[in-house]
Amino acid sequence: MTRSGSSTCRIRRYPPGPHWTGAVEQAVRRLGVALDLHVIGAAGGLADVDGLFHTAYGITEAGAVLVRPDGIIAWRSRDAGEPGSLERALRHVLDRP
Repeated sequence: MTRSGSSTCRIRRYPPGPHWTGAVEQAVRRLGVALDLHVIGAAGGLADVDGLFHTAYGITEAGAVLVRPDGIIAWRSRDAGEPGSLERALRHVLDRP
């Protein structure tokens, strides 16, 4: 995975973890931010050639990672997480109430 130079934060998850799609949509709607959701290892998504994505990022297959535009990991949910955890993380990263 390479840094895109974009000003958009990215959410990366490994299937299965479909609830993250709803969490991203909710955060975008409530906070008015741009987020890219990359599903690692899914058809049409980014390839996990070595099958080590979730291990390298310290998450289970149900987890997710929030990556800042500069490539720094801003937040991670080791597993499925609780409802609203992504939005709370984004509010913290973006310094919003």
